[in-house]
Formats: sequence, C-alpha cells, structure tokens
Amino acid sequence: VHKLERGSRPQEIQIANAEVSAREAALMEAEKNFQRIKKLYDIQAVSHSAFDAAERELVTAKAALEGARQQLVLALEGPRIEDIQSARASLAQAEAAQALAQERLNKAIINAPCDGIIAFREVEEGEIIQPGTPITEIVELGKMKIKIALSEKDLDTLRRQREFPFTVDAIPRKEFSCHLFFVSPTADRTTRSFPVELMVDYPDPAMADGMTVRVRFPLSGEKKAPKVPSAWLTEEEGRIGVYAFEHGKALFRPVTLGAYYDNRVEILKGLQEGDLIITNPAGLKDGEAVKVKENKGDHRPSNVQHPRSNQK
Repeated sequence: VHKLERGSRPQEIQIANAEVSAREAALMEAEKNFQRIKKLYDIQAVSHSAFDAAERELVTAKAALEGARQQLVLALEGPRIEDIQSARASLAQAEAAQALAQERLNKAIINAPCDGIIAFREVEEGEIIQPGTPITEIVELGKMKIKIALSEKDLDTLRRQREFPFTVDAIPRKEFSCHLFFVSPTADRTTRSFPVELMVDYPDPAMADGMTVRVRFPLSGEKKAPKVPSAWLTEEEGRIGVYAFEHGKALFRPVTLGAYYDNRVEILKGLQEGDLIITNPAGLKDGEAVKVKENKGDHRPSNVQHPRSNQK
C-alpha cells in the first residue's frame, strides 16, 4: 500500500522506457521475419505451419509492445488498479510465448516409434524438408521377420504346421526356429505365389536385415516336384518351357511353374522322369539339331542335366 502511495520511482520509469524500446525492436524483427516467411509461403517454399508460427510471433510481438507502452504510462502516472490488470496481461503474454516455444520444441524433436538402430540418414542438420520426406529408417533387431513366397499347394503345410526350423547363410552351423506370422490372402500376379511372413523366435545378435535364410518345410505331398535353375527356362510363342534333348534334337517342352526358391523354380507339369534338359537354351529353336560334347567316360552330353527334386 505504501509503495502505491509513493508512486513510481525514477528507476521504474527507466525500466519501462527500456522495455518499450526492446518490444519495439522485437516487433520490427517479427515483422521482417513474417514478411520473409509470407513471400516463401506464397511460392509454397515453406509449410503452412511455419507461416502460422511467424504470424503468431508477429501478433505476440505487437501485444508485447502494447503491454510495454501501457506499463510506461502507468509508471508515469503512478500506481493504479490497472497495475493488477497489466500484470494479468503480462502473464497471458508469457503463457502465450511459452506455448509457442513449447510448440516449436515439440516439432523440433523426433521420437522413434521403437528401439532400434538407425539404418541411414537422408537429411542433414538444418536442412528444410517437405512434409512426408523420409528422414531415416530404424531397424528393430529385437523383432525380425522372414519373408518368403509359397505356391498354393504348399499352403496346406501352414495349416498342418506353424513352427519351422531355418538357417542363415551368414551364420554357419547354427539352426534357429520361427513361427507363422502372416499369410497374404491374395497371390502375387506375376509369380502366382502367396507372400508369407515368419516371425523369428529368438533373433541372434549376428542376424541383420537383408540376410539370406533357408527355411525347412515338410513336403506337401508324396510326389516330389523337380526344381531347375531359372536360367534353364526359355520362352516360345508366349509359352514358358524348357528344351529337352532327344535323339540329337532340342524339343521345346511347355511347363507349369510352381514356387520359386532362390535361383531355382519348381516344375509342376511338363517334365517326365529321365528327361534331359538343355542348360543353355539361348538361340535354340524347337526341333533344331544340336551337337554336344560328351563327358569322358559318360555318354551323356555335358550341357544337359536331369532336373532334381530336392526337399524344400
């Protein structure tokens, strides 16, 4: 009460004057920044949120200057009941400034959705990026999946068994286990196989994203389908097939393909037991006579092979 009766001290008036000068300078800076952001926004060089932030800064700076001027008037006139109102206005301004700063902080921090390892970084510090731009990729090694493709006749295996052993080429002499996680309801239009995902039960620290694995499935039936390297396949009049070697000639045999396994493909129909397949069909035509070199001690040509029917 005594302080209000004595009125404002000279130091308080000087502080009020200094505050007005500081708010005027802040307003000028905010106006310059707003004009710069507006020009960039007009040509769609910055996001809408950046434009809104610059506009809020300008409004806040104007309000702060007006508050500072009122404080100077009150200091010159002496304490009044308006001091309480001015204090409340200052609090509101401070809260608005805090909210703005908190919003900026929240947008500046990128939170990872899970624990993992950064696989790559596509942007540099300080770089301006557009919404939706990939920044990085996080590899979660604690949960690893195996992606494969099975033919429709092999899907019955997944109904009879849910857990399977597998090996990793990069980790020799060790066997791991996995269980069924996802089976696509639709087949791939190109290969006619169904994408399948298997979840690794206990990932090894030596495993890494992109490694080659070999999953052991039980045979889907008693009859084993032969598998040949995809390089043996050829195309004739829009049909996929192989060239069989018979009586010194290359005879085209159309085949029905099954599932793919690395660089080998399953042959469901079109081959018979004992067929000899020409392994380098490039440039051949159906019925064309071929000359081949025989292996020593073997009357079978060196560039023809029997298709193998191994377990998957």
